[in-house]
Amino acid sequence: MRVDVITAFDLSKLYGAAPALRGVNLKVPEGAAFACVGGAGAGKTTLVRLLAGLRRPTSGECGVLGLNPAYEAARLHGMTGVVLQSARLYSSMSLMENLRFYAGVNGVPVNDGVERISFLLHRLNIWEDRDQRPGALPTGVLFRAGLARALLHRPRVLLLDEEGAGM
Repeated sequence: MRVDVITAFDLSKLYGAAPALRGVNLKVPEGAAFACVGGAGAGKTTLVRLLAGLRRPTSGECGVLGLNPAYEAARLHGMTGVVLQSARLYSSMSLMENLRFYAGVNGVPVNDGVERISFLLHRLNIWEDRDQRPGALPTGVLFRAGLARALLHRPRVLLLDEEGAGM
């Protein structure tokens, strides 16, 4: 029997008086891929931010891996990977240095981190860009670098804010 790893019940978010999300209900079972499609301003980014614990809902509830993101974000961050369009790598460090830093932040042991980073850079076809600083990288490479960062600690749930442009 599959368990639901993402749930939302009557989830809403207002920014001032403007609704960004209204009454969303969903269940995503373990092992499933789920896409939220809509035009600009449809609430896709807001939904990802709520599920990631980066914003609190105005009303309703959501859960990820049995945790309430609004109140258990720190615990949740260790079990999820998030790729936000607005997330940036540090411009003063190379791609490799950024990934080593984030591996450390996520508690990945140094030797495991080096191996995991190498695997992800090869798998995402950005190994040759490892010594470049983010400012010198094309958009597609930056997206894949953000994906590598989100996958470093082997998350149980991956939340993607934007489509896989450049993948």
